[in-house]
Amino acid sequence: MTIEESEITIKALLSGWEGALHSADSMFQVIQSVPDWQKKLDEATQDKFRRQATTDRFAPIIQAVRKMLEGASGIEPLKQALATIKKTH
Repeated sequence: MTIEESEITIKALLSGWEGALHSADSMFQVIQSVPDWQKKLDEATQDKFRRQATTDRFAPIIQAVRKMLEGASGIEPLKQALATIKKTH
């Protein structure tokens, strides 16, 4: 992977991370208006099926980054991973 490709990849991953943090923060503000929100949030975050679903959805990104770190040429693996995620969700 070239330095330029590395920079593109890092910027994309940081942007996605920031977006996820913003979504989580926004969600946290909204759920506080729900009765018994803390108990419901705790149950949701401890739900093993929900956790596995998240892991499964993120797996294409992890695989793409691994391929790139192993020397895959270009940022095609990342583009393919994003396309896979968009198709399945």
